[in-house]
Amino acid sequence: MGHYNRYTLTCLVVATILLSGCAGTIVIPEWKTYDITDYWPIDTGNGWTFRVAGTSDEWSMTVGAREWFGGELCYPVIYENGSTEVNYYRPRYDGLYYFGWYDPSTHTSYVLDPPVFYSNMMMAEETTYCDTHLYANGVPIGPLTYTFTVVGEQRITVPLGTFDTLKIEIYISGTGSQYWWLIKAVGPARIREGGTSHGLVDTNML
Repeated sequence: MGHYNRYTLTCLVVATILLSGCAGTIVIPEWKTYDITDYWPIDTGNGWTFRVAGTSDEWSMTVGAREWFGGELCYPVIYENGSTEVNYYRPRYDGLYYFGWYDPSTHTSYVLDPPVFYSNMMMAEETTYCDTHLYANGVPIGPLTYTFTVVGEQRITVPLGTFDTLKIEIYISGTGSQYWWLIKAVGPARIREGGTSHGLVDTNML
């Protein structure tokens, strides 16, 4: 995920688009920019727990202590949902960098070179593209394209409550789209991939 924050907002013109099946409308402020690192704070100890919609199944994301991955000092974001996967991010002044992931079950490191970059200067309805190559334990797998879109602002309801969020779309070539709803200074409130939605039930960020 990320990018964005640049202009002093003077005249705010708001367009709304009604999105069927969602709890609220998508709000698209003109000229407003977003910084993904403001909406998904990645720091050691931050954590979120989600429930799969229509089930009692829950899983968690926790940020661990910084460690080296792909030649950079990154924050590991540990996904626990019966199995474990670790994703590696590095927030910087210009945005968020995603370096790849590690699968402990196969002891395989999947490195993206160059890392996927989400700028901190994106506006609603703006899309950026990142072409990269994937390596598994140093062996080339092939090219990938990550597409990042800031959809707009939306108020949603999840098991933990009702929140104002920033909706983003991440499209990965050959995989499809993920949608994330992010609460400013808190992190993800909802994640949807395919037909499955995951709602926030607990976090230490509130």
